[in-house]
Amino acid sequence: MPEFDLGELGWNPELADNLEPNDLPLGSAGFAGAASSKRLVPGRVAAAHRGAFDVWTATGAVRSRLPGRLMHEGLDVAVGDWVGLLDGLIRAVLPRRSAIVRNVASNQHRLTSGQTLAANVDVAFVVSSLGPDLEPRRIERYLVTIWESGASPEIVLTKADRLDDPWPLAAEMEAVALGVPVHVVSAVTGQGCDALRARIAPGTTAVLLGSSGVGKSTLVNRWLGDEVMATRETREDDDEGRHTTTVRQLLTL
Repeated sequence: MPEFDLGELGWNPELADNLEPNDLPLGSAGFAGAASSKRLVPGRVAAAHRGAFDVWTATGAVRSRLPGRLMHEGLDVAVGDWVGLLDGLIRAVLPRRSAIVRNVASNQHRLTSGQTLAANVDVAFVVSSLGPDLEPRRIERYLVTIWESGASPEIVLTKADRLDDPWPLAAEMEAVALGVPVHVVSAVTGQGCDALRARIAPGTTAVLLGSSGVGKSTLVNRWLGDEVMATRETREDDDEGRHTTTVRQLLTL
């Protein structure tokens, strides 16, 4: 089972300090009957499934879940969270430095509740293709969500190979989002891909947000050098067609 360098995943002394108070006493041990405690094992949530989570620890990946009590209490666990494990169960979620939350309607009265999409994100890339999907209002909504989360937003315009001159559209985005970096890339030709990858420094967590079919998975696959994320063909005239489902998964570059 492969091990993980927690430092490369973003583990730091502040997180370690937050884990210490959560040490759980487990009674006595040893011939002297001295009190002992079993420390929580730190890990980072890499993927969420129905009722289960893949957690990366220093000794490898663990399939974990919440104890019944915490599940009943509705403890919020998201991809990117740092957690404390004990006997294979998630016993604590450490304080987040950022959280990207989407409001969702909860009933017919249009009440909304927050759904955490990703936690402890440093950089959030808003991805849109250079085509019909390029809607400034939609990008503005993404930017508001990211600013509220505590992460830093950047705009990524994909499929630059479709246009002879993508820069006028990039200039429009720069005018809409003053001060937000705008990147023009093509996963087909490689334009801008390496420079964008360089924006993700060691120990940094980045997330790609955007509509289905804009090229998020294709971009990640190019960075990884392998077909890790499933992709589907889309129609060039409107970017519609068969798309992959929404994926929230932690990957190492």
